[in-house]
Parts: sequence; structure tokens; C-alpha cells
Amino acid sequence: MTKASAADGHALIEGVLADHVINSQETFEWVTASPREVAALYFHEQLDELIDLARAISFDFFARPHLYDALEDSGIVSRLAALHARYGCDERLLSREQRQKIYDGIFTAGDHQFTGGRDALLFAAAKFAERVYDTGADTLRAAVRDAART
Repeated sequence: MTKASAADGHALIEGVLADHVINSQETFEWVTASPREVAALYFHEQLDELIDLARAISFDFFARPHLYDALEDSGIVSRLAALHARYGCDERLLSREQRQKIYDGIFTAGDHQFTGGRDALLFAAAKFAERVYDTGADTLRAAVRDAART
């Protein structure tokens, strides 16, 4: 990446972060880059059920291929076939058990530090969002910052 493209990307991302919006693969990758890799892993953990749904579709695809003959994106066929054939045997297509071991090692190890910190941050953010007047806003902002540090 050149300095110019990095600067353009940085300007794009700064605008996105100010609005707290991830609206593309590029902004997701930038927002979850070092040192925020855990955010990407948490995102994937929260949407993990979609992988099992896609796998079920891959089984259906092979059982009833005639239902899939009018797909707009022909690349879906190769992705379904790869998921069906490589699930659990490819580092990019981990099984549910393999994914769960990764998630458990990060999110439930060490006396549940992650979930406790997450819950404290969500609680502080909710209190800040629920305030009726701006009185005490600085205190609530500080509580959110403190919870985010943990």
C-alpha cells in the first residue's frame, strides 16, 4: 500500500469511525486491525450460527441441485461445494467444534474476564445513552472510558 492510498484510506476510515459505522469489508478490516483483533473475532462469534446455516444449504444443494439452477451469482455454486467438501478439514472452513475452541479460549478463559468487561461496558454505555439531561455527562463518559479499558 502506498502512502497516498494509506492516507486516503485513513481519511475514509476516520469519517466512518466518527459515525460509528462499518459499511464495507475495507472499513471492517481497518476497524478490527491491530490492536482491535478481538473485535473481529467477537463479530464472527456472534454470527457463528450463519456458518451452520450455510452448511445446511450446502447439503441441500447436493440433495436437490435442480432448485439452484437459476442463481444470479455463479460463484455461489463453487463456494457451496467447497463448504460441503472441506468443512472441518480446511483452516478457512473450520468445524463448529474447532471454532468453539477458539472462541472459548478468548471469551470464556480467565474467570470470564471478557464477558465481565463486555457487560460492564454495555451497562456504562446504556447509562450514558439513557441520560435525560447533559448533567453528569462527563461522569458517565468517564465510566464508559473506564469500562472500555478493562
